[in-house]
Amino acid sequence: MKHWIFAVALICLGSSARADSEMKVTLDKGSYIQVASVTGSSVAGTAIMTANPKRVYVIMSTLNNTGLGTTVFVGTVTATQNGVTHSNITNGLQVASSSTFILDGAMTDTAYFTCPIGIGSCVVRVLEGINR
Repeated sequence: MKHWIFAVALICLGSSARADSEMKVTLDKGSYIQVASVTGSSVAGTAIMTANPKRVYVIMSTLNNTGLGTTVFVGTVTATQNGVTHSNITNGLQVASSSTFILDGAMTDTAYFTCPIGIGSCVVRVLEGINR
């Protein structure tokens, strides 16, 4: 009797488990890309990308275009701030020179960057994954 119950249990449990070679999982990184090269300064926040509800993925890369290495600061402030340290520098996320920052998720709003104090201009390259 024990073997009979065990055999029925194995048959019932085993029938629902199956391997399907056609099943797959994908991550949505967008259906096309948009690229840009953006130049900013140390006294203002410059938009890295504009607001886009179809954006699902962003890769941002800073360039070492000054010889000193240009770290940038990603933040939310766009205003020009002369004579003081810009809010993006004091509160923003620091992205080191020649490095890559990946914003993995549906960030649909605008983000800004600011160059370090004393750097006249710096360049950020952006690749966005966008859905149609």
